[in-house]
Amino acid sequence: MADRQRLLPAASAIACAALALSPIPSQLAYAADVPASATAPAAASAGGEAAGSGAEASDARAGANAADSKGGGKTGANAADAKAGSDAAEAPIEIRNVATSWDNLSELFSGGSMASPFAEGSVFVVRGELINRSGRPVHHVLLRYELLDGAGAVVHDLEGYNRLAEAMRPDESGKVDEAAVRAIPPRGSDTFRMVFFSEEIPRFASHRVRVVEVHDGAK
Repeated sequence: MADRQRLLPAASAIACAALALSPIPSQLAYAADVPASATAPAAASAGGEAAGSGAEASDARAGANAADSKGGGKTGANAADAKAGSDAAEAPIEIRNVATSWDNLSELFSGGSMASPFAEGSVFVVRGELINRSGRPVHHVLLRYELLDGAGAVVHDLEGYNRLAEAMRPDESGKVDEAAVRAIPPRGSDTFRMVFFSEEIPRFASHRVRVVEVHDGAK
């Protein structure tokens, strides 16, 4: 894991460590891949799609359709919903209750305050919940956070771990403190979060969270 290129940088790790997660709203379950609006908190639909309203919803729908086209040539809401339902049924880890916000970096450590999207000194925060659907403990989960343009293409991404396993991120010397990791118990849950600094990312229309790897700790 130490050689992964897209794991969140040290500055983001520091921000994440001090960031207190806001209460996660009760929403419908998400599939393993969750497209959502870049400019508003996510609102779930039964098909595992998260989007804002109006133009924001159109952007998220475009992202879902583009992902389906790459996966098997399918387009349209029905194909996206069918794929999401299938992924959710097979995945050992389920993503739920994804929420996003734009916050002022200067106030992030004291609870944060709302900021205008892409404003100077602002950060885009993605947070949510993971459910271990399996019957065995999960040592850590590697997640990929993707920022998408209006056509659903990835313009920027970062990787990070679930909150109980944030010690899996290598320190400045490249060492990983696996002993500090706490496993997600069978049928248990954990949270996740990622911070994007506005000056380090391009303009984007929507975002998506993917489960990349699930490890049960077996050697």
